[in-house]
Amino acid sequence: MKLPVSLALAAAVSWLGASSAFAAQAAPAGDAAKGKANFERVGCYQCHGHQGQGGREGPRIADPVPLAWPALQAWVRTTSGDMPPYTPKSCPTPS
Repeated sequence: MKLPVSLALAAAVSWLGASSAFAAQAAPAGDAAKGKANFERVGCYQCHGHQGQGGREGPRIADPVPLAWPALQAWVRTTSGDMPPYTPKSCPTPS
């Protein structure tokens, strides 16, 4: 059974929000040019649009983003819905 993305995101946010240490984690500083290159290389734009504006297949992921960094990272790494999971090797976390 597939969950709608909105329901899965709500579940992830409520589960991830339970840990104050997890919720307090800030997004890492990164290189926007490298992030954009990875976004294009991996194919994120196909569902989320070239500017992260969202579309028919994928939700908005550009600012303002409804998920805090830890929830977004967890979703990207472990999703089992319509979006394929992206491992640290295929889509590395900025350092």
